[in-house]
Amino acid sequence: MNITEHPIYMAIYNLTQEVEKPPPSKEQTEFVTRITNLEYTAKLLIDSAKETAENNDKKAGEMYEYYCACVGVKAFNCSDFPSWQSFSSDPSKKVQADAWRNLAQVYYDTK
Repeated sequence: MNITEHPIYMAIYNLTQEVEKPPPSKEQTEFVTRITNLEYTAKLLIDSAKETAENNDKKAGEMYEYYCACVGVKAFNCSDFPSWQSFSSDPSKKVQADAWRNLAQVYYDTK
């Protein structure tokens, strides 16, 4: 085996190459700092959006359950109203469930 192919030699060589690299410039450091801050801000926004969506879904469910209680336990076709959990997760009811979510968002945003 050639010495330059030995794993220990390669590890030492790679380490010396890293050590010999010049330190990052001020611009590079500032860029990395800005990217890190941007990443953090994006995470906060995503977390906030998830929390808002979850709260909105909960409020929509409360409004839907209240509507069901007000009009009676039966729908126009005499079938029972499904629970919000069942209703909102049914793909065939997506348009209606989204309408309840939009209504809750508008209602609670204007309070």
